[in-house]
Amino acid sequence: MSKTVIKRLTAIIILVTLLLSIFSLDVFAYEQEQGVTLSLETRLATASNVLANSDAALEESINTQLKNFEVKVNIEEFKLCYNEQNLQKIVDILSGALPECFHISEEFSISYDEYIVEILPTYIYTKDEYNSMLAECEAAADKLLEGVEGNSALGEREKLLILHDRIALSCEYDHENLLNNSVPEISHKMYGALVNKVAVCQGYTLAYSYLLDRIGIENYYCSSENLNHAWNIVYLDGKSYHVDITYDDPVWDVTGQVLHTNFLVSTNALRQNKHNAYDYDSSPSDTTYDNYFWQDINSAFVYLNGEIYYTELEASDYIAIKRYSDKQTIYKTKYRWFLGEGSYYTGNYAKLAVCGSKILFSLGDGIYSLDPNTKEAQKIYSNPEVSNYNNIYGFTYADGQLVFVISNTPDFDANTKKNNEYKVEYHDPGNINNDSNIDLVDVTVLAKILAGWNDLEFNPNALDVDGDGVETLYDLVRLAQYLAGWDVEVA
Repeated sequence: MSKTVIKRLTAIIILVTLLLSIFSLDVFAYEQEQGVTLSLETRLATASNVLANSDAALEESINTQLKNFEVKVNIEEFKLCYNEQNLQKIVDILSGALPECFHISEEFSISYDEYIVEILPTYIYTKDEYNSMLAECEAAADKLLEGVEGNSALGEREKLLILHDRIALSCEYDHENLLNNSVPEISHKMYGALVNKVAVCQGYTLAYSYLLDRIGIENYYCSSENLNHAWNIVYLDGKSYHVDITYDDPVWDVTGQVLHTNFLVSTNALRQNKHNAYDYDSSPSDTTYDNYFWQDINSAFVYLNGEIYYTELEASDYIAIKRYSDKQTIYKTKYRWFLGEGSYYTGNYAKLAVCGSKILFSLGDGIYSLDPNTKEAQKIYSNPEVSNYNNIYGFTYADGQLVFVISNTPDFDANTKKNNEYKVEYHDPGNINNDSNIDLVDVTVLAKILAGWNDLEFNPNALDVDGDGVETLYDLVRLAQYLAGWDVEVA
């Protein structure tokens, strides 16, 4: 029987990144010896759900070889016939299934005979550069995963919610570069979202995917060429849902604001919110969360000592802070954001954050610290411009600083944060290692400091636990009593 010999061809695949990070794929296959040209055009759309279920070994092999900087990524063992479907599969994997592989160019080649044999990537960083950048990503991810990773007391729904909000809080959409048609490639990567804290939709999507992979929640990359957009599909209790963090992070960015319109929604709900296209995976059909209470919450849900908190508007302009577990109000106050004599903006513009053992929240006239145990609040910063009807409309707490925006309108534009964002140092006593939690680690670190240990990283502003102006063993005793549940306060 005669055997047909198929000469090895080289296919050069060029991924062209469009405005909002969707790929258009042009594949040019040619026989180098004879110059025969084949042109094939396809697109990235919905194949990723298939990848998530049936190609884990292929993904892992490609991921490992790319992270090892292999010049030729060999996948011959997987017997992928050279055809449009399998070319699409490779593109799906490289663009949406491997968040850690941000070090390869959008241009790459493949070699094949009957099967696709090798992927020939172009690396845009050296191995040392990549490993350093990956370490930065891991450190940023560790911070976002604090209190979530390994926490069996939190359900997967709550983990999805907390990480959705933390990414939206920490990352800003790269809108200015988008308008100037100058979005850098790194903004399409998880590095842009996690480390640079500036990204477009693909960066948000890959960052969320990476965090969910870390905690074992099934997810995959979803995209629409017609929308020029990408987002996540996640699994919860065996059902799939859309999660679009990009659309839940306002543009222009409002400090501390997070929407939940596109969190755990069905395709029907998603299409009613600016996703009216039919070229993406429409399988999420469960409507459980389409009208859930968080749809009306426009600030972050925050996690503190085993409980989640949020703020919402109650009747008669009362701003309430509530527990997520039972929806009970732990604190409320009547407040209005005035825009002039006798006139005010309707709505709730308070924002929440966590610092050590306290919930921080903003009103137009200042920033407050709330002890969720005593339910008592005190003002820690006063807005000096409130008399001129300039209110605090944006607020968060990051890296030991109160970060807030004072403006005469809740509507932010390109210059609002540039001209009106302020940062004030603030630290919670007792949070010795400055990790946003007060726990036994802080007791250990404080004991070592008082014993004269050197080369320890700690927050010097948190040592005076009892508020007497000096750091002594009394501070260590007070901190231990506080953690043991005694009726004492940290100053």
